[in-house]
Amino acid sequence: MIKYYQHFAKCSYFHLKDCKKNHDRTAGQRTKEVVHLKTAVIYFSLDGHTKMVAELVAQELKADLIELKTVKEYPRKGFKKYLLCGKAAVFREKPILKTKIPNLEIYDLIFIGTPVWAGNCAPAINTLLSNYRFCGKKIGLIITNSGGSISRCVKQISKALNGNTLLRPIHFVNPKQEERDKIAQIIRERLREMECL
Repeated sequence: MIKYYQHFAKCSYFHLKDCKKNHDRTAGQRTKEVVHLKTAVIYFSLDGHTKMVAELVAQELKADLIELKTVKEYPRKGFKKYLLCGKAAVFREKPILKTKIPNLEIYDLIFIGTPVWAGNCAPAINTLLSNYRFCGKKIGLIITNSGGSISRCVKQISKALNGNTLLRPIHFVNPKQEERDKIAQIIRERLREMECL
């Protein structure tokens, strides 16, 4: 009879231990679900490079995607494109936006996407950073260019976003549509490194 009770107690102990493990595992899953961040990807794109990368980031994060459009459009080709876009970037112009921006307070994580123009961010981003409040957010940057340093662009945006947590920029040089799958894989890895996935 004593052996029977000893065996029963031993089985009960291991059963309770397994139950605790299962409970802890389930609780961990619930915790992960709770900390899912509501995310927005806000971007400006003229040639489509930033647009493609922003779409892939939004797809990975199941984020709201917001494209910035200006009332006065920029030329897309020729000498005027480089002259007017470069001038607007150097003088840090703030064009009027045609896009209706939602309430940004509801987002925990916001990615801001821009091409680099004359070493600076696109003017539409100046308008966004100037007219809308970012405070206590986790901020990611999506930057595309045709080569060279992005440090001035990053510094420009970082200065305007003081009081937020900035993540390491996701940067691509001339991303192409035919490399979309490869770019998506790189984005996935970067987002994991930043603990966004």
